Amino acid sequence: MSRFPNHTIDDAPEGSRPILQKIADSSPTKRPLNVHAQMAHSPAVLAAYMALRAATVEHGTLDPKVSWALNLATAATVGNLYMIGIASRFALINGWTEAQITALRTGSTTGDAKIDALTARRSPDRSKPTLARRGSDRRH
Repeated sequence: MSRFPNHTIDDAPEGSRPILQKIADSSPTKRPLNVHAQMAHSPAVLAAYMALRAATVEHGTLDPKVSWALNLATAATVGNLYMIGIASRFALINGWTEAQITALRTGSTTGDAKIDALTARRSPDRSKPTLARRGSDRRH
């Protein structure tokens, strides 16, 4: 159980409400994700997070399709099921097919050599690609 409540726009602290509303307005589901709803418990945390996201969007050089491929591959490597779900949805929205999304989740080829090179999983000695353990022995 989370120590932070999942706030709605209506019950969030006053300072978080406009930021949470902006997040909801830009979300494909028209509601904030749980992580945003929890960060809303502290207006300063939510504002800082959104400032980092804005800086990434403004100054980032990766295409959103590439960015979501990296997000999905990373989430799959560490075994974060919550982030796998989010990144899969955004990968689909940004042009990845269901088959490519599955490939990004499993470490298989997507058919895009550049993306495959970026998302290749490495063994601990970093010398050869390998499928990473899916977090079966990790706590989340």
